[in-house]
Amino acid sequence: MALTRREKPKAVEELANLLKEYSCIGIFSLRALPASQLQQIREKLRGKALIKVAKKTLIRLALEKLGLSALVPKLQGEVGIIASNLSPFELYKEIKSARGYRAPKPGEIATNDIVVEAGPTSLPPGPAISTLQQAGLKTKIEGGKIAILQPATICKRGERVSEVVASVCNLLGLTPIEVKLNLLAAWEGGIVYESDLLDINEEEYRSKLERAVKEAFALAIELNVVTAETAEFFVIKAHREMLLLAKELHLPIPEVIEELIVDANLKARTLEAALKLV
Repeated sequence: MALTRREKPKAVEELANLLKEYSCIGIFSLRALPASQLQQIREKLRGKALIKVAKKTLIRLALEKLGLSALVPKLQGEVGIIASNLSPFELYKEIKSARGYRAPKPGEIATNDIVVEAGPTSLPPGPAISTLQQAGLKTKIEGGKIAILQPATICKRGERVSEVVASVCNLLGLTPIEVKLNLLAAWEGGIVYESDLLDINEEEYRSKLERAVKEAFALAIELNVVTAETAEFFVIKAHREMLLLAKELHLPIPEVIEELIVDANLKARTLEAALKLV
């Protein structure tokens, strides 16, 4: 229901007061996000993030009131607002884990390959056989039910879902269409983070970080740069070189005295043996 001119300032104030309790504020798109799936995502994020859907004008005024005008350009199309005390990166990760799946609708684009596995179904013989075969599936009757003989991909990712494919998914209870909250941007501490920056492959990032640390360590060693990380290496190296030099110069320090004695005894015996042969 539309707000009256008198009600709007109060609604803006209430939304602004609600949002200012959080350190991270994001804008997400409502495009292709059914209300039922949004509610499921809201439940999954309960305790981690607050999701609000309101008129863009209301959201814009609340953002401007909080000094978050940098997010206003993201208010394109149907949008909602999400608030959290997680960092933008943590929030994006939680949003990704809260994704769901649903059956496809004719004419929409498949977000994943739609694959039908081989095996029995709960479908009785009848018109369903024709629908399955139209999608290219090989079938037979087993125990009074339709069985799929071979696995098949009936629609590839990025392709438009046909009427037949949508019908097959409904018959078999397949839910291959990914439903997620599409975060457009998030604000924290005066910085706006775009969604592509927040979408981090953690394993790849960790691998690159580990490689960078190893390369930096190796470079510091090569250039003899002493840091908290390389100090132990240089101390060990210096100690080892000191011991080698002490042995070479026959310096009777505690660390090498035993080796010098053993070496001297060995040389003495060698010399003694040589003198007996003369």
